[in-house]
Amino acid sequence: MNKINFNKVIRIAVGSTLSFFVCHLFGIQNSASAAVITLLSIQDTKKETLSDVVKRFFSYLFSMITAYFLFTYIGFNEIAFCIFMLILVIAAYKLNWLNTLSSSTVVTTHFLLAKSFEPSFVLDEIFLVIVGTSSAIILNLLFWDNSHELLRKMEYIENDLKSFLVKMRHFLLGDEPLPDEERLVFIKNHVEEGVKNGLEYEKNIFEDTAYYGQYMLMRQDQLETLMRIYRSLERLRDDFPLKSDIAEIFGRLADNVDKRECYIYNKPLIMGVISKYKKQPLPESMKEMINMAALLDILNELLYFCDLKKTFVEHLTPKQLERYYKETLNAVDIPF
Repeated sequence: MNKINFNKVIRIAVGSTLSFFVCHLFGIQNSASAAVITLLSIQDTKKETLSDVVKRFFSYLFSMITAYFLFTYIGFNEIAFCIFMLILVIAAYKLNWLNTLSSSTVVTTHFLLAKSFEPSFVLDEIFLVIVGTSSAIILNLLFWDNSHELLRKMEYIENDLKSFLVKMRHFLLGDEPLPDEERLVFIKNHVEEGVKNGLEYEKNIFEDTAYYGQYMLMRQDQLETLMRIYRSLERLRDDFPLKSDIAEIFGRLADNVDKRECYIYNKPLIMGVISKYKKQPLPESMKEMINMAALLDILNELLYFCDLKKTFVEHLTPKQLERYYKETLNAVDIPF
């Protein structure tokens, strides 16, 4: 069952009613058609709505001019209408106006039924299109957006990641067993939904919204990194070196995962543990070889986990940095 988009439902209901009311108030013929134009013009995002309105308006002007010549010289009959539809559909395919066909056809049939191109009637029809499309734009401009939902989803994801990092720290310290992989799958589903929502919201052109999609993609990459770390933790056998050091890294990451800053405080810690790893004696048994290989993979993945956030911040615009990472801009003296 499809999920109901109540935001769009209310916009369509309110916008269509407003268009009909305004046209009826001004005594415009065929006022109900303005409601249909609004219904067809309202899309999921402001960008899509504005693009659709522009196409719809030019499509209608083209339709009206074409209908005028055909109906005037051939007559207000079925033959002229058939030729009109052929021209309109071909133009729609060539100019990518397919989604405007319905409104252009509906409004143009008013001329066919009225058998008139009187200036007052033409102005009424233009008024219908202007009111119908304007209502769609106004409702999308003034109506609330779902940025608060994205922010809440971001907070949920951060808390999930923090909880899992803490559990892996406890595992390394011997306080509890390795957490269930199903928890990672659960977080993955949240992140994938967040990526979809963030990229959809990015289509909004009236404010800086690209941050949300970029953020969700970064979290998706980090989660995939955590899943690889999880596989490496499963490979570890019995006692292995650097347990407490790696546990400290997980603890530090958990402390920072919900903060709006780079992991600039974590990378030096990881590099320090990598230095300790390089000073470890060569493995003398198969078990030690497996442990050392797994540890190296874990340390490299942890380093990559941090670099993902660093790369994410580096690719943000100055406006995004000022809005979301002002504290990072003030920490330029801290090395990555």
